[in-house]
Amino acid sequence: MPEEFASEVNTLLSWLAWVAIVCALLGLLATVGRIATAHRQDAQVNLRELGIIAFGCVLIGSAGAVVAAVV
Repeated sequence: MPEEFASEVNTLLSWLAWVAIVCALLGLLATVGRIATAHRQDAQVNLRELGIIAFGCVLIGSAGAVVAAVV
């Protein structure tokens, strides 16, 4: 892979990683807010959403290592 192309791809992946982290944090805050609101109203909330978001955060965090191993 040419050096310039690898550098551009690396920059793009870095930007995408930051966007994904911001989206994951916003999703986490929205889910926690919904849980807090539902708790106040004595409604049941499915915590599966929180688990999915946590899994997504772990996946985002490990994506760099996976890409580095492949490339």
